[in-house]
Amino acid sequence: MSAVQSPEWQSALARSLVYSFLSRAIAYPNPEHQAVLKDRIAPALSGMDGESSVPAGLREALLMVDRPLDTMREEHSAVFTMTVSADCPDYETAYNCRDVFQQAHAMADVAGFYRAQGLEVGGRQHERPDHITTELEFMSFLALKEAYAIENLGPEKSAMAREAQALFLREHLGCWGPSLGRRIEAHAGDQTFYAAVGRALAGWLADECSRLGVEPTQVVDEPLLAWPGPDDGSCGAEADCPVINFDDIPLERG
Repeated sequence: MSAVQSPEWQSALARSLVYSFLSRAIAYPNPEHQAVLKDRIAPALSGMDGESSVPAGLREALLMVDRPLDTMREEHSAVFTMTVSADCPDYETAYNCRDVFQQAHAMADVAGFYRAQGLEVGGRQHERPDHITTELEFMSFLALKEAYAIENLGPEKSAMAREAQALFLREHLGCWGPSLGRRIEAHAGDQTFYAAVGRALAGWLADECSRLGVEPTQVVDEPLLAWPGPDDGSCGAEADCPVINFDDIPLERG
């Protein structure tokens, strides 16, 4: 690896960090998330330059990551509730499916993207594949994989990782994520951490679609289902983090 990383590598790494920040910021607050946000991700993003590192709302959110944990939990519950919010449902299939059969098909498609990269959702997380934090962390993984490929594997592999990001945005996250971000901002109180996070989510995904030349297959503004199911009740549980655990997953498989 070269001593001075290329601008392309820096951009891919910054994008990975933004996705990871948004994923952990939206997850139910716990000491682990707060420590990672405050001690690892926020300092790294604050020290980066470039258009991909500063989406709208991100700077405000970065300044609020050290708020008291109890305050963060109160604000989170006010927006998302302790199960599934009718105002801000954080599952993709709440926005593009009308019944459980459509939901099952859509979740299988999302899970297929994960399996194609050698990933599975499960273990101690117990979260559905279409949860916003899972989809954001998947994009973080792909951007990190792109950065690794740029420095170690060559342009063909890095292009494959970037194409996977564009396809997932086009088919899934880009269709509903901006709407969720706007809804989070609208339902969070002014000057709260989650208002800034919602603004960052909506602006970031719009910027990403433009950056990657993506036109989402559909753009949804309102949820079709007020209570997405099947729901296992784990969303909001402190013991279960909805973020994919990538610690033991190599960036290049096979």
